[in-house]
Amino acid sequence: MLRAVVRAFGDPRQVIALEEAERLAPGPGEVEIRILRAAINPSDLIPVTGAYRSRTTLPFVPGFEGVGEIVRLGEGVRGQPYPPLSCRTSPPQGGRPAGGEDGAQTATSAMDETVLHPISPPEGEMSGRTEGGEPLAQATNGVGLSLGQRVLPIGASGLWQQYLIRPADRCFAVPDDLSDDQAAMAYVNPLTAFRLVDAVREHFGTAMGQRVGVTAAASAIGKMLLVLLAEAGFQPVALVRSQATAQRLAESFSGEILVHAAPLDAVLDAVGGEPGNGLFRHIRRGGAFVQYGALSGAQLDPMLVAARRDEVAFSFLWLRNWVHSAPRPTIEAAFARSFAGIRAGHLGSAVDGVFALSDLQAALARQDDPLRTGKLLLAP
Repeated sequence: MLRAVVRAFGDPRQVIALEEAERLAPGPGEVEIRILRAAINPSDLIPVTGAYRSRTTLPFVPGFEGVGEIVRLGEGVRGQPYPPLSCRTSPPQGGRPAGGEDGAQTATSAMDETVLHPISPPEGEMSGRTEGGEPLAQATNGVGLSLGQRVLPIGASGLWQQYLIRPADRCFAVPDDLSDDQAAMAYVNPLTAFRLVDAVREHFGTAMGQRVGVTAAASAIGKMLLVLLAEAGFQPVALVRSQATAQRLAESFSGEILVHAAPLDAVLDAVGGEPGNGLFRHIRRGGAFVQYGALSGAQLDPMLVAARRDEVAFSFLWLRNWVHSAPRPTIEAAFARSFAGIRAGHLGSAVDGVFALSDLQAALARQDDPLRTGKLLLAP
C-alpha cells in the first residue's frame, strides 16, 4: 500500500515522503480500514514542522481526519457483512473520483533530538494507534462494526495512507446519506467548534448576548463558530485580516465584522502571536480567551497572559484531550450533531479539490495557495 511518511521535522512539502508499505493484519479488538477520503488540515501540518516535537514520535503518518471502509475485523470484534452500495437505501453520492483512485483532480517545544522508530506497528500519540480510553477487550464488545461499513477513525494521526489499522472502539459509523467528501470533514472542525462554544458557555454560565470574537472568521471552522455562537445566545463578532476578506464574509454573515481589535467579552482564537496579543489586551475584565490554534506560528506572550490572569481567563483547547477522555456515547452524540449540521448546511465545508495520494505534492502546493477556496481532500 502507499502511505505518506514523516521521518524528520521541517517544511511539509520537503519532509513528507510517499512510501510503499506492507498491509498489516488487524490484531485483537482492531479493524483494518480502506481510506476513502482524508482531509488536509492545519492540525495535520503543524506537527510536521516540529512544533509539537516533544510529544510527536518519528516517523509517523499524518492525517487526523477522514472516512474509510472496514475491510477486515480483528479477533473479538463482532460484525457481519454490510450491504453493498447498490443495496443501501441512501448510498453516498459524489466525492469519488472518476477513473479509479488515480483519477482524482487535480507551528514550539524543546529542540530534542530526532529519533527514528519503526512505523509498523505504529506507536506514539501522533501515530496510528491511540492511547487512553477503555481497555479494548471491554470497549469493542457491542460497538457493532461490520465489514463494508463506512467509519470515521479518530484519536490519532495516520489517515494519509491507503489502509489503516485502528482500534474498533475508536471508529464511529457514518450515515449512508452523507457523501465521502462530507463525512471526511465531519470530525475536526465541527467537534472543535462544539467544544469551543461549550467553553464560553461554561465560563459565563448564561449566554446573555456577550460579544465573542472569532479569529480567522472566514475559515471553515470560523464560519461554523459564528453560527453556533449565535444559536447559543451570544453575539458573534467576526475578526478578519483585511477589508477584502470582510467583504467576502459579509455575503454570508450579517453580523459584526472587524479588521481591528476592539473591546470584547471573549475571543476564540486560532491565530496566536501578535494578533492574539492585541486581542487579549482588549478582553473586558471577567472575560475569557480560548486559544485552539496558532496559525501565526507563535503563542501569546506569556508575560501578557500572566499580567491579566486575575482579569481574563486564558485556556487552550485541545480536541484530542476531550476525545481520549469522553465516554463513547458522548462522542457518538457529538457526531450525530455534526452529521445533522452538515445536512442542514451550516456545518459543511466547501471542497476546493480532491487529489490522489500519489499527487500529494500538488495537494500541499494547493494548500499554500492564497486563492484556495475550500478544503483539500486526499483520495488514497
